Amino acid sequence: MAAFHLASNPQILAKLRKEIRAADMDADWRELEKLPYLHACIQESIRLSHGIVTRDPRLAPDEDVQYKEWTIPKNTPVSMTTYDVLMNDTLFPEPKKFVPERWIDNAGLQRYFVPFGKGTRQCLGIKYV
Repeated sequence: MAAFHLASNPQILAKLRKEIRAADMDADWRELEKLPYLHACIQESIRLSHGIVTRDPRLAPDEDVQYKEWTIPKNTPVSMTTYDVLMNDTLFPEPKKFVPERWIDNAGLQRYFVPFGKGTRQCLGIKYV
């Protein structure tokens, strides 16, 4: 996904190359991960890849759940797909467009980075620092 979008967007590729060239090439991968534009390009590539898009229903077996003005009765399956979030044009304006800049200086957007799930059912391979 990244290779396609970088090849299709020469200005984005040039900006990424500039950041990488300016980086300390003796740094280990943990330092390279901190490059903001590289990290943003990776986030955007993963966002557009979608991964598994099946529903992941949850139940509240013991009590009703209040969500805004709605009451959801206990044992009612509630679910969404990651696609619903990752392609939401309110959260990601022009959601089908590759825009790495949306991830820079926008810490709140990380909450909606769900291609690997969230919470207790997220991908076991994910390790947050």
